[in-house]
Amino acid sequence: MFMKHDATSVDFGHFFQVKEEFIFVFSGFNDRFLTSVEVLEVSSGIWREFPDVCSHRTKFQAIQSRPDSVLLLGGKDVYGVQTAEVEEFCSRDMKNFPVYWKLPEGLAGFACCFVRENLLVLCGGSSGQEVRAKASLVNLENPERPVFSPLPDMLEPREEFALIAASDGRIYAFGGYNSEQ
Repeated sequence: MFMKHDATSVDFGHFFQVKEEFIFVFSGFNDRFLTSVEVLEVSSGIWREFPDVCSHRTKFQAIQSRPDSVLLLGGKDVYGVQTAEVEEFCSRDMKNFPVYWKLPEGLAGFACCFVRENLLVLCGGSSGQEVRAKASLVNLENPERPVFSPLPDMLEPREEFALIAASDGRIYAFGGYNSEQ
């Protein structure tokens, strides 16, 4: 599934098309933990802030799971410890809700993307002990009991990178670093 590939031959145009009219920015860190959600209304260019609606977390992944819902996966908690927690953010209510499952281990700096509906690929990241090359397929057909299946490891352990499922069926891992090498 992972192979070295010349990125100049990839059509990036379809990766960056805005399909919805809002862009959400969750949590983060700027010398203090942020718990707000900032929302950009694309058509007007106006930002709005919704304070204190997210958990304290950084280096997590946010991925749209349904039209009005975003999963917030893993990351580091307020103490800087990798977490396995998963929450669901409802954009209609502007609230976070815990879900009934967790990642198999605490993980931060990983990347994930949907390869098709209810099928998520999760790769790399740091468990706190090591930077990983592991990859998993996560079946979310039953959202209360996802099934994690191993995929072949990436070629290089990495964290803090981007992962994209392209229309050609390939999964591309861009950038990142490995502080252990």
